[in-house]
Parts: sequence; structure tokens; C-alpha cells
Amino acid sequence: MPNKKSAAKRVRQNEQRRERNRAIKHAMSTTLSRAQKAIESGDLEAASTLVQKAQSVAGKTSAKGAVHPNKTARKISRLTQKFNAAKNEATAQE
Repeated sequence: MPNKKSAAKRVRQNEQRRERNRAIKHAMSTTLSRAQKAIESGDLEAASTLVQKAQSVAGKTSAKGAVHPNKTARKISRLTQKFNAAKNEATAQE
């Protein structure tokens, strides 16, 4: 237990921020995994919209400070590479 009023406030603030960051990070990982599953299933139309949404959510997560910007860039880059590879493979089969 904190002994000072300011320390008690800091504990409350940290708990609120932790919960907020946790929700934001969960939203990011969920959208990234949905996009990944769409790519793996071969549904490129759905994957295209999900990849764009994942990029948007990941960027917002980074902007809010919940995740390091380099992590966001790495996740988006890898997802985009997988999407482009799947797209190129689909066009090669046609």
C-alpha cells in the first residue's frame, strides 16, 4: 500500500493505463490474426480489406504508445509480404 497520496494516485493511473493498453494490444493482435487467417485460407478479397484494417489498427496502437513503433512496422511488413506472396501465387496459377 502506498503511504502518500501521490503514490496512491500513481497506482490508480498505472492500473488504468495497463487496462487500456491491454485492450488496445488485444485489438491489434486480433485484427492481425484475422488477416493472417484470411490470407492462409486463400480468400484474397477478404484478406485485402482485413490487411488494410490491420495496418490501420496497428498504426493507431503504435501512435497511442501501447506498442513500440518498430514492432508495429515489423508486424505490418510481415503481414504485407505474406499477402503479396499469396496474391502473386494466385495470379501465377491463373
